[in-house]
Amino acid sequence: MKDIANAPKSLLEKIFGVDAYITIDHANGIEPTTIAEIKAYKPSTKSYFSSEILPRDYERCEAVIVLKEMADRLALRLINKDVRASGLTINVRFADKLEPQQRASVRFKTPTNISSVLMSAAEELLLNKIKNVGLIRQIGISANDVVKENLVEFSLFEDDAKEKAVLKSLNLIKEKFGKNSILRAIDLLPEATGQDRNKKIGGHKSGE
Repeated sequence: MKDIANAPKSLLEKIFGVDAYITIDHANGIEPTTIAEIKAYKPSTKSYFSSEILPRDYERCEAVIVLKEMADRLALRLINKDVRASGLTINVRFADKLEPQQRASVRFKTPTNISSVLMSAAEELLLNKIKNVGLIRQIGISANDVVKENLVEFSLFEDDAKEKAVLKSLNLIKEKFGKNSILRAIDLLPEATGQDRNKKIGGHKSGE
C-alpha cells in the first residue's frame, strides 16, 4: 500500500486505467463513499437465492432431484412475494475441491414464478449446461431480476393459471400446517433433501 501511495499517478493510470484513482484512495486510506450513501443504496435488480450442501457426494442424476426440489421451493417463495423471475441461475460445486465452481443461466421470454417452468429450466441447466467433472457436493439456485407480478403483461387465460392457483393453495396449507404437511412425490425419493431441510431454520434443527 505504501508503494502504491508513493507511486507516480501516471504509472498507476497506465496500469489500472480509470480505476487508478480508486486504488490511490484505498492506498491512502481514503473512502469517498459515506455511510449514508451506503444505507441509501438500492440495487437496480433483485434476486432470490438459496444454496444447499448435500449430505454426501451426489451423482448428477441424484443432484437433479434436489435441484428440482429447490426450484419448486423457489417458485412457492416467488408466488408468496407476488413476484416473477426474469431468469434463473444455478451454481454447482463438485466433491473434488480442485475443480472450479460452475455456473449456468437462462433468461425467460416472459418472467415466471411457475414451479414446472423453473424445475424444467433448472434440470436443463444442470444436465446440458454444466460440464460433467464428477460428483456434486453443493448446489445453488437463483431467481434473477425479479419483477412485481402486476408489472408483467400476461393473459388471464394463460396456460399456467391453474398451476399458479395450485401453488397459492400449497402456500396456504404449508403456512397453516407446516412445510411438510403436503409434499410432491419427488420429495419422497431417497435422494431428496426437502423434508429434512423443511425442519431446519437457517440450516439448524427447528424442533418441528
